[in-house]
Parts: sequence; C-alpha cells; structure tokens
Amino acid sequence: MRAAASVALLSATSNAKIHFHESFDKNSWIQSEAKEDYGKFELSSGAIFTGDAAINQGLKTSQDARFYSASTELPDGITNEGKNLVVSMSVKHEQGLDCGGGYLKLGGALPDQKKFDG
Repeated sequence: MRAAASVALLSATSNAKIHFHESFDKNSWIQSEAKEDYGKFELSSGAIFTGDAAINQGLKTSQDARFYSASTELPDGITNEGKNLVVSMSVKHEQGLDCGGGYLKLGGALPDQKKFDG
C-alpha cells in the first residue's frame, strides 16, 4: 500500500507545470515610468550570497525611501481552472529597514508596461 501511495504521489507531482521561472540571466523586467519618483531597480546578487554571483542575482532596489514598480510578461497565458496555482517569491533584506515591504501582483496583459501603475 505504501509503494502504491508513493507512486501516485510521484506521478501527481510530475504533472505540475512551471509557467514562469526567473533566473535573472537576462533582464526582462520593464521598469515603470508612470511616476517620475519611482526608484530604479538594478540586477545584483547583493552583498551577502553564497556560490556563484551570476546565479544568485535578482532585482535590487538602488535608492532608499522610494517606491518601485516593474513588470514582466509571462511567456504563456495562465489558467488554473480546476487546479491550484502556487506562486513563490523570495526576498532578501540586506539593510536595516524602519518600514518597508514588497508584494507581487498577477494580472492580465499590459498594453504598455512602462505605464504600469500598480
């Protein structure tokens, strides 16, 4: 019985589709220009990382006390009709923050990503 359950679990997990994985080996993120006081993102592995800097990079805020806004298109449309949708995001705070936060929005296609005002 345990072997049958393991096989069922393995076959169920192998059917998951990864719709988007960001490795930051190219910068496909478009920074919004909707507000002129948005801060600018840069690609960086940060001051604290282990291993290869190139595979540990991500978007880094470059200016203190700013709002940031960037978007990227997903290569394929996503539907989770009848299925769960799992979204995972990793954040690394390297400086002491008095306040701050980050969030991720999923939405429809944007006609002009530079005008994104989310």
